[in-house]
Amino acid sequence: MVWLINRFNITKWLILFMCLVSNYAISQNGSRWINLYQDTSFLPMEKISFGQKSYVKKHINSSQNYRFPSDISNVKISRITFSLALSKYEDLINGEIKSTTSLSSVYDLGTYSRSDHKWQLFGLRGKIRNKEILIIDSNMNMDFSDDEVHVLPKLVFNPEWPRVANMNYPMDTCYYFDIEYEQLYHHLIYPRKTKIAVQVFSELNPSTNALEYTDNFAIGFVSRLKFEGDINKTKVNFLVEDALPWENSSLKVKVKIKDNNVQRLCQKDKFNLNGNYYSIDSIDIINSRLLLTNHHYENTFFSLEGPSVVNNKDIIKIDTFGIQNQYKFVHVWGSWCLPCRKKLPELVTLQQSYNNVQFYGLCTDTSSEKCKKLMEENKIKWDNIFLDLKEFEKNDPLNVHTWPTYFVLNKDNMVLLKTSELEQIKDFFIKNL
Repeated sequence: MVWLINRFNITKWLILFMCLVSNYAISQNGSRWINLYQDTSFLPMEKISFGQKSYVKKHINSSQNYRFPSDISNVKISRITFSLALSKYEDLINGEIKSTTSLSSVYDLGTYSRSDHKWQLFGLRGKIRNKEILIIDSNMNMDFSDDEVHVLPKLVFNPEWPRVANMNYPMDTCYYFDIEYEQLYHHLIYPRKTKIAVQVFSELNPSTNALEYTDNFAIGFVSRLKFEGDINKTKVNFLVEDALPWENSSLKVKVKIKDNNVQRLCQKDKFNLNGNYYSIDSIDIINSRLLLTNHHYENTFFSLEGPSVVNNKDIIKIDTFGIQNQYKFVHVWGSWCLPCRKKLPELVTLQQSYNNVQFYGLCTDTSSEKCKKLMEENKIKWDNIFLDLKEFEKNDPLNVHTWPTYFVLNKDNMVLLKTSELEQIKDFFIKNL
């Protein structure tokens, strides 16, 4: 009997020890969720991305569905939905997307909406005494009579703007709102609070050549999710811009390590923390957290090969392992990318200033001739590989999400810096060369 009890105790402590070892291994070598806090402090308009636009409702039954003041004329009501499935459906019926293939997947996620929760934000556009107005139903009760009326400013065309038909021109101001909505995800309702900014775009009237306000509105998220603390004995700041809480791999994270420059990283991009390499592999907007993975191994830039832009009959290899320069520089670009084209002259100047840095180019495009022409116009002499854009996006070995993207490597091919900002490259070379 005693032996059985002792045996039971030994087994119990052995299991406990194994659990502790297992937890330690997971925390040391795997991934863990980092909780974020919401920062709702003021954010100026120029730092807000107004990426979510409303769609105008084509049928309005004012006596049944909506209430609004009787002195408003030319009433147009539009909405933004916090349901991914219905948002995709509205994109489809309004011609923003052409395929229905994405609809089935989002419905499978349980993101369609029910009638008993807050899932849509309505806005009213119209006129009061010939003045353009906007009302946002910020309390989501479908009653515009208890919401603030915003008189839109008089439109003035900025002489620096191009005159283009169907182009959306921004206002010189925006309106801020605190809203509470409910997100349905995997058939569960998640209440969320956030701060948004709203503005109304304008378009040129081709007959009068004057600006006119559109009938819809656009929102941008002001709230930001933050983390400030120590990871691997290093002070780190994470900043994620708030967004609709959908599975969105395009969300970027601003990472500041100690007092160094801020890096704007895509998900799965690796960064160095005190000798270990980490990546942010997922962002959970609903629960205000991000998934941080410790990879331990070095962030190495591997050799690539492909046809030369200058002579596509030649297969050249960017053999970064074979070059022993202290630093190597690689830029990913394409002729279709306006920022890429604008930065080429600066790259030439940079290469001339640091001729001890080995330069390489990866031209991702539909035609090597377009890249070749730009190289000749800008007198680019360093090796450039041509990679078909569609194939590169399918099998991207470098985890590139924005064009241009720049890499700085050390002599051991470790990625020291990955950015889309050429100024960060210049600052790095100034400090280290």
